[in-house]
Amino acid sequence: MRRLTGGHGPDVVIVAVSAAAAQNDALEMAARAGRVNFFAGLPKSAPIAPLDVNQIHYKELVVSGSYSEKKSDFQAAFALLNSGRFPADRIITHRLPLAQVAEAFPLMESGAALKVCILP
Repeated sequence: MRRLTGGHGPDVVIVAVSAAAAQNDALEMAARAGRVNFFAGLPKSAPIAPLDVNQIHYKELVVSGSYSEKKSDFQAAFALLNSGRFPADRIITHRLPLAQVAEAFPLMESGAALKVCILP
């Protein structure tokens, strides 16, 4: 990310996976005075993650969490996807029919898939 941003780092980082390492990576890669959002929580069996809080302090990061959604959130996401401005084809690594939904979970758990799209 540093190379892609000329050494600066992204101004906004959204962690959308339930992994403590990803939360730390987000703090490390964020630009000075950047924003980090934890959109995915950690498993109930291991909800506590050691975080490098010096990243937050010295880089003056704003860290937030978000949970759930409203109908307007889905509508906005749908509009963004349909606009062509969001590179969904680079993020969705697998597409499976609804009849194969059970196959999606092992793909995600193993790390073989980034995002799986279930086609009804």
